[in-house]
Amino acid sequence: TVVFFDEANTSEVISLIKEIMCDGRYKGITFPPFLKFVAACNPYRRHSNKMIKKLKGAGLGWHDCDSKNTAEMIGDIPLRDLVYRVHDLPASMRALVYDFGSLSNETEKDYICQIVRNR
Repeated sequence: TVVFFDEANTSEVISLIKEIMCDGRYKGITFPPFLKFVAACNPYRRHSNKMIKKLKGAGLGWHDCDSKNTAEMIGDIPLRDLVYRVHDLPASMRALVYDFGSLSNETEKDYICQIVRNR
């Protein structure tokens, strides 16, 4: 049986997901060996400077302070500068990360056409 955590690093409970996936238990209770855990994470991708400027111009909380002065950071990257609102992965989960890359524009277009055709 496979348990899938989608967008794991967007969740406030990333530490709980780490406990389940890396330690194989929850609150001290060990999971049976037939359970396997898989998670998908969103990338740490920054908005372009042009997009950040556009967001600041739109208001949305950007105008009141420089993003470098915010307390919400991943390393030295302000969360508000990221395309996806993500949390830093616990160190023990980083070794489990595999980057599958992204689709080329042509492949993505073909994929979308297939979805639309099959509906």
